[in-house]
Amino acid sequence: MGDAELGQWLAALGWGGAAVGGALLYVARRGGRWRRRAAWTLAVPTMLLALSVLAYRYRPWPSVRTWRPHPAVVVRVATRTAPRPLVLSTVRIDLAYPGLEVLTSEPAAGGRFAAMTTAEFLHQQGALVAINAHFFTPSWSRRPWDFYPRTGDPVRAVGYAAANGTVHSAQRWRGAILHFDAAAHATPGVPEDDSLGDAVGGRNILVTDGQAVSLANLGAAPRTAIGISDNGQTLIVAVIDGRQPGYSEGMTIPELAALMVELGAEHAIELDGGGSATLVVDSGSGGEVINSPIHTRIPGRMRPVSSHLGVRIGS
Repeated sequence: MGDAELGQWLAALGWGGAAVGGALLYVARRGGRWRRRAAWTLAVPTMLLALSVLAYRYRPWPSVRTWRPHPAVVVRVATRTAPRPLVLSTVRIDLAYPGLEVLTSEPAAGGRFAAMTTAEFLHQQGALVAINAHFFTPSWSRRPWDFYPRTGDPVRAVGYAAANGTVHSAQRWRGAILHFDAAAHATPGVPEDDSLGDAVGGRNILVTDGQAVSLANLGAAPRTAIGISDNGQTLIVAVIDGRQPGYSEGMTIPELAALMVELGAEHAIELDGGGSATLVVDSGSGGEVINSPIHTRIPGRMRPVSSHLGVRIGS
């Protein structure tokens, strides 16, 4: 079932439940004693369920806004109605800004990463901006309370990973890699010399030399992507919410590639999406979750993931 069909189903459930609850309330006011008692007993949970479903289905979009939490960083939240409801959060980061550091996750003993949420990574590193990065394994969720990993659980990042000049995973997967040298200058792929500082790997190369790559349509979903422009001096981040009918139903991979071209990326790669897609920014009062993560299908719930990419700027 797609998000559009799910949205229609939720709307029917919500309005139908409200109608049933209303009828029960009518009976509760006019029926006999036992009928009133039974009607009240059924009416209250029915109305609460109906209102909860309608609030989920028809929750309002966030305000469109653009702000600078730091002179080197521009954050924007935008909405679109076509080709489906969409909420997009983007960040532009001046990598040439003095004192800026690129941060990537480092594994614990044994080469496995300790899972944590993006907000936990941001606070741990004292970062200004943080996003989820690598796809990872193992990962599963059977119910909202039954999932893996939880914070601290060991997981393996899928794809190329390096931090502070040390390669922690040499798997190049489909070649979707961005690396950052010690000066935070970004380049696609893996350098042949010793300039490697930090690197993250994803699944698909989205943009090469300013042109969108032709990719298979895997359906609309939450997405995370990063790209570079200005000869590697600007980092472009995009996080698209999805799996939230009527609010934001996600992007396809070709749409994500087109978006990165629209944002001015010369090169761009796809990072882990789905319930992992999360953007957190410290705007001066602690980390603010900018998008609406959807871990275990619960809006606003962050997923503990294997690795992250962030930036920190010294005073």
